[in-house]
Amino acid sequence: MGIAIIGAGGHGKVVWDVFRAMGEDVAGFVDARLAGGTLKGLPVVADLDGLPGATRVIVAIGDNRTRARIFGELREQGRAFATAIHPTAVLAPGTVVGPGTQIVAGAIVNVDTVLGANMILNTGATIDHDSVVGDHVHVAPGCTLGGGVTLEEGAFLGLGTRVIPGRRIGAWSLCGAGSVVIRDVPAGARVAGVPARSLGGSAE
Repeated sequence: MGIAIIGAGGHGKVVWDVFRAMGEDVAGFVDARLAGGTLKGLPVVADLDGLPGATRVIVAIGDNRTRARIFGELREQGRAFATAIHPTAVLAPGTVVGPGTQIVAGAIVNVDTVLGANMILNTGATIDHDSVVGDHVHVAPGCTLGGGVTLEEGAFLGLGTRVIPGRRIGAWSLCGAGSVVIRDVPAGARVAGVPARSLGGSAE
């Protein structure tokens, strides 16, 4: 019985700690690169067949595209997903959380915000009221989003990014660490700075 954590890297350890704080049982980690070892006293195996007692899975990989691909494969297999919400996180009334999502210590989500599937709200990040966060998004530690912000599928917000109310961050775009976003960000764009400006090229 227990949860299989896909990914035995740094973020895998963070997700393990969330489940530890929740009092949930973790069966082990799945990571072909590190198979045969242990992590936090639990086995690291090459595939889910190595954890036959695991009843739920979660994809604890920071890279959005990799996490999205594996999540899709597991969903096609009919796997049941765990959701990780640290007890110190604050979720206001009306918050919706999708399957496989990871909300880490100290995160705050204000009223009537929707968090999609398989997304990461990392340490100490805050999202204000009436925001919508798509599937496979990663909001890095220390980010602050104003009310009514939309993060489309696969968007990545680097450490400490600030987004003013009402802005839209396009699908699979990237906001560099410390950015202050005062304008909408197009899909696939790369921006950084104060205020955030285009870095050119594509985030894909």
